[in-house]
Amino acid sequence: MMSNVAKVPAVLFIATALMVVPDLSYGCGNVAMAAEMQVPESETTLQEEQQDEQHDVAEDYRYTGPVDMNTGEPVENTENGINAGTAVVNLPDGGSYNRTDHSFVYTVSGQSLSLHSSIANNIITTEPVSLKADDGLDVVLYKNAKPQNDVDLSEVTLPGTYTVVAKGKETDHQILTFTIVTPVTGAIDRYKLPYGFVVTGVVYNDKAVQNPDPGTVDLTQEGTYHISYSCLATQVSYELQLEVDHTKPQFKLEGVKKGLARGPVSIINVAEDETVSVTSGDNEVKIGNDLVIRNVGRYKVTVTDKAGNTKSESFTIRMYLNYQGIIFFLLSFGIIAATVAYMVVSRKKLRIR
Repeated sequence: MMSNVAKVPAVLFIATALMVVPDLSYGCGNVAMAAEMQVPESETTLQEEQQDEQHDVAEDYRYTGPVDMNTGEPVENTENGINAGTAVVNLPDGGSYNRTDHSFVYTVSGQSLSLHSSIANNIITTEPVSLKADDGLDVVLYKNAKPQNDVDLSEVTLPGTYTVVAKGKETDHQILTFTIVTPVTGAIDRYKLPYGFVVTGVVYNDKAVQNPDPGTVDLTQEGTYHISYSCLATQVSYELQLEVDHTKPQFKLEGVKKGLARGPVSIINVAEDETVSVTSGDNEVKIGNDLVIRNVGRYKVTVTDKAGNTKSESFTIRMYLNYQGIIFFLLSFGIIAATVAYMVVSRKKLRIR
């Protein structure tokens, strides 16, 4: 009896254990799902906070500042002093910019002496340029490849392409190059900005246009241009306003055929704002307001418009008889005839004696 009674609780215990054993027939996926469902609420909140923090960090590192025009990489603020309040900013061309007096400084290679300029290297401007060399620095200013000996470096105003060269004991060093143009010009057909400068806007004939190259503006089309650009290192903006005119003067030489003239030559179709220059060999020839050349000789006429466009033509005036020439010929002939007559009469008188 005792053995049968003892078996009953054992059977009940086994049956109860089978009822609470989890069903594993659905595989590991359900086990993982169960485990996920059992993650404490505190751990879920921590994961969400970590995801939000990562998103905020990504937003913080979304760069919107200036980039290098060649590489496309961000320009580091700490390295170039952008918005850092630094007085001197290093430029990518090796020079520097002084925020205090707004000057560009270029130090001569191998020396501690510098040239201070109101404009950056390779700038095109319509404004006067101011240059100042440190004491002891011997510099020569070239305009269109010709040295300028008597020029005030503190105010360079005449149009042309300039180069500043530092004289050295053994070699000379080119420090700076810039171009001055008139507001109406035909001297340039494109503006290639200095290294480290980018175009921020172009207005052509009063209409904003897209400029495909951030470092160059095409100026082959005639018209008015308003170019805005800035220096990446300094974040200083600049503007250049031009009227581009590439059309040469349309003057003509009246009285010239195939480079030859048998009489006076008139220069016609000259506009009011154009200047006329006449040379014969290396000598300048002055002509009147009627723009007529009368004397025999070989000439070169050059007409220049206000944009700097020029047109030249050469010709030769051969011997010819005009009113003045006829009078001169008659007078000469009369003098010669009178001289001959006098000599003949004088000889006859001598014979009679």
